[in-house]
Amino acid sequence: MAEYILKDLLEKKGIKADVGSAGTNAVDGSPINMFAATVLASHGIQVNGFSARKFTPELGKKANVIVCMSPLVATAVKSKKATDFSRLYGFFPIEDPYGFGLNEYEKTYKTLYSACCLLCDDIASGQLI
Repeated sequence: MAEYILKDLLEKKGIKADVGSAGTNAVDGSPINMFAATVLASHGIQVNGFSARKFTPELGKKANVIVCMSPLVATAVKSKKATDFSRLYGFFPIEDPYGFGLNEYEKTYKTLYSACCLLCDDIASGQLI
């Protein structure tokens, strides 16, 4: 969800940036979770052509910055480029709602939206990229 929220925010500000996502436990080629797609659509964000991918060191090398949902994930990616929303903005670790229902995905969306707004502002000001 973070990828599409951030893309939407950047587009609305007219900022061009290459934004992608990968998960430490993702299964390459998996479609978006139906609850994630439903929540994003309810907020006017359409997801087209999403295909999950597993994080690899090669992906990390291509990135300018890797923003993770939690310190645990930032440690797991083993890259000096990795940070997380709690280090950047003081958020509690953002938990993956996978395996839970629509309400948990909505709660996660709200947290991600707040975090991505701050991230978008930092990108716009040149602080992160």
